[in-house]
Amino acid sequence: MMADRQKDILARIADAFAERGLPPDEPMFAGGAPDLDAAGLAALAQQGGWQVLPWNALCANSAALAFATPAAFAYLLPACMCASLAHYAKCGALTSMLLTCLTPQDDSDIETMAQLERDFEELEPGFLDEDSASWVFARDEGADEAFEQRVALLTGPERDAVRAYLQHLDEAHGRDFPVFGPREALDRFWAAPDRDGART
Repeated sequence: MMADRQKDILARIADAFAERGLPPDEPMFAGGAPDLDAAGLAALAQQGGWQVLPWNALCANSAALAFATPAAFAYLLPACMCASLAHYAKCGALTSMLLTCLTPQDDSDIETMAQLERDFEELEPGFLDEDSASWVFARDEGADEAFEQRVALLTGPERDAVRAYLQHLDEAHGRDFPVFGPREALDRFWAAPDRDGART
């Protein structure tokens, strides 16, 4: 039953994002990381639509979503969701990055982060000094803006497909994410993703 549901979600993603491409001459990344093969992904993208992107290349470059421009994020998103579902056991980092990028920040995160800070301090006193803690556990205003920009580019059917992906992920693997999982993404935005990128 769950396998049939997964096939339905994969088909829904493929249908909703069928026409989604990368605009000509659009840069894919606004930044980079040591473990991100930006040039390799850009070369793969030149070979065709998101459907041709190899799942293993996406799983090996999960940071791509975080550094992608809004247009490139929309292009990579369906391929990453499909890889996450079809190869869940091998794409843990990619799934976590998807959830990070698809979950808007919330004021409740401040207490969660504060608890993480206390846990860090208890496990290793002095691991984070006061200055380090202030930026490691602070609200990232840039993340708010990035979320709004990414969501604004998605069509109604594409948003519906993202919601279906998150719902299935929650049903099939929700226990793997005690905090910041698919349930948080759904509750904070995607359960009603028809607000043109504006959160209420």
